[in-house]
Amino acid sequence: MSQQIMIMRGTGSRNVPLSITRYYGGKDVGVCYQLTAEMEEGTMGYVQLTPNELMCILSVIRNDVQECKHERGDK
Repeated sequence: MSQQIMIMRGTGSRNVPLSITRYYGGKDVGVCYQLTAEMEEGTMGYVQLTPNELMCILSVIRNDVQECKHERGDK
C-alpha cells in the first residue's frame, strides 16, 4: 500500500506540483519513494527510487561523491 507523504507546489521550470509517495517495493527492495509530476504533454511521469538511490542523489548534490553504488546497478 502506498502513502502520499508530501506535495511540493511550484516545482521545476513549469511550476508544477511534485507528489512524493512512499511504497513497499517488495522483500528484496523494501521501502521506496516515487516522485510524480505532470509532463509537458499533460501525462503523468514518475521516478521510483530506493532509499539508497535517494541518498546517492543527495551525496552528489552535496558534492560528497562523484558517483555512487547502489543495489539496483553498479553506478
